[in-house]
Amino acid sequence: MRTPFLPWLVVAALSLGAAPPEKAEAEPLTTRIQRASEYARSGNDVEAQKELALALKEAPKDASALFVQTCVFLEQGALPKAEQSLKRLRAVAAKDPEVVILASLVDQRRRQPKLDWHAAFLRAWAQAGRPHFAESRLLLEPPTSSSDGKIEVEAAWERIEAVDVRLILALSGNVLGGPALEWLATHLDDVKDPILLRAAFEHFLTAGPQHPEALAKARATLKPRLQKLAAEAPQEMQLRLLLLLGDTDPKAPFTPEELAELERIADLADYRTASTLSMYTEAMRLLTLAKVSRPQARAFSAFVGELALTGPYRLTQRALVLDTLPAADRERLGHVLSSIGERIVEETTLVEYLVGLRMVIQGVEMLNDPKRRENVGAAQRHAFKLARVTQPQDMDLWPLPSLQRAWTTASLENEREHLRAFLTP
Repeated sequence: MRTPFLPWLVVAALSLGAAPPEKAEAEPLTTRIQRASEYARSGNDVEAQKELALALKEAPKDASALFVQTCVFLEQGALPKAEQSLKRLRAVAAKDPEVVILASLVDQRRRQPKLDWHAAFLRAWAQAGRPHFAESRLLLEPPTSSSDGKIEVEAAWERIEAVDVRLILALSGNVLGGPALEWLATHLDDVKDPILLRAAFEHFLTAGPQHPEALAKARATLKPRLQKLAAEAPQEMQLRLLLLLGDTDPKAPFTPEELAELERIADLADYRTASTLSMYTEAMRLLTLAKVSRPQARAFSAFVGELALTGPYRLTQRALVLDTLPAADRERLGHVLSSIGERIVEETTLVEYLVGLRMVIQGVEMLNDPKRRENVGAAQRHAFKLARVTQPQDMDLWPLPSLQRAWTTASLENEREHLRAFLTP
């Protein structure tokens, strides 16, 4: 081993007049606090406190460090320490909306130890004037966060070759090039999760037209497996719609066979059986393995990709092609659209709710039912209001894991109810 000789080499170099090695440049304070905040968000209080101790030794009045420290103590339930840290924080940043909200959370937890974090935050947020947190100086990005998400995803793709992780990277909203699609198409046999399989089929249907060879290969691999899964879930509409219509011509009229199958699908009990929370949780797990920054936000994008809305979308597209359909078949199609749309409306996400309402409206218009059209139109107008609400930005950057979990659960279990809290009174 050469290590024991290093001190001698250094001495020799100095004796010959060589300059000593330069001291490594000190790490920026912001980077240390960013890392502390990231540790706190992940629930690693020990490492967060180590970073904060060094940061506050260097800058005892740094607002962002004191903010993270207060959050860590609050998360632990160490309220005397949280109140002491909050006092120091208020001395330097009393008017920051995040500090006003944090003070309210500390006060609410003191009065109610088993805090409903979601409800408590909404109360504090409203009392603070419903701030947006745009350009916050206290909600810090991870130190490794890249301003170019595409570059970060490409780097993650190169780091890990697990096909389910690479697939979730593709679903998280970053467009992959032809070679990446070809690789995925070749390795789809290794995907076991049924949700990921249907999401993969939808992804190739939307990304594949520019890469027909990859699309053909993916279709050949996925369709037989998805048909088997559909047979194992006899009451679910979602996968049957995707298989029946996903790769059909959007301008083609329905054939008698397709219309008959759509009627069978319309009689099924459920649109989808997978829970939104389980879908998001698995996406989050895979993105954490990929070691990308802010996996929570990317998991939401991937989760939307897993909703497999191509089937309903293609149904509404092809329902516009009515020239060759006899009047009786148009009425049958109106009932199909109305029935399937009603099932989709029952789902918990806003995007599914909007898709379902649009489908019901299309159906009742075919059935010439103006009263029902008026009622569904009113529900649609309210849904559009929900789609336009302004939520607080960067909620995933709050260094409070309990708040993160409560916020995610509320938005996934019933997104419409979650969004109603942000409607302007």
